[in-house]
Amino acid sequence: MASTDRRRPRPRRRGRVRALLSIGMILGLAQVGTMAAWTDDATVATGPFTTGTLDLTVGEGSANQLSGQGGTWTHTNLTLSAMSPGESVARQLVVSNGGTVPLRFNGTLVASNNDLYNTSTPGLQVTVVEGGSGPSNSGTQAAANRSGTCGGTTTATSLTNHNVSTTAANVHSALQQLNPSATKTYCVRVALASTSPNSMQGKSTVLTFAFNAQQLS
Repeated sequence: MASTDRRRPRPRRRGRVRALLSIGMILGLAQVGTMAAWTDDATVATGPFTTGTLDLTVGEGSANQLSGQGGTWTHTNLTLSAMSPGESVARQLVVSNGGTVPLRFNGTLVASNNDLYNTSTPGLQVTVVEGGSGPSNSGTQAAANRSGTCGGTTTATSLTNHNVSTTAANVHSALQQLNPSATKTYCVRVALASTSPNSMQGKSTVLTFAFNAQQLS
């Protein structure tokens, strides 16, 4: 007769294997969940940001420059009283960049009235030159021979024997560049034309140079 032994040990072994595998999976998940993550942070700070200054200064020399933005400076030495036809005076004018940024500038000249201006006959005339060795003056009021000259090698601007009036005239034909701490030195000569008409006796006017600067772009 055939053997009737029907024992099935294999199924019980499979069950144990499954249990072991399940435990291994659980252990593996537990190890992943407990891993440490290291971190770090860093920040970047910049240096200070500061704005520059735009400051065009004027004066007869470096010692008496008009400081700060805006304002009016009176050139007390650029004057001549009781002028006779043909007399003149010359004085220095210094324009400087007292700020920290480069700039461009120009100036305009205007008279307070037209008392010494005539459309047909010259009256008060202004000449502005750049550079040179500076102005010089000679003569006396008593002799009616006062004379101002601009010495050395000079560069003419747009104002040469300009008949000054209440209509503004540019000092330069184009904007001039001026770097920080740089200067431009001018000689300004004011003369009463030798052919000034008799109607200009006892008259006076005040001249104004207006300099305007803008940021160099």
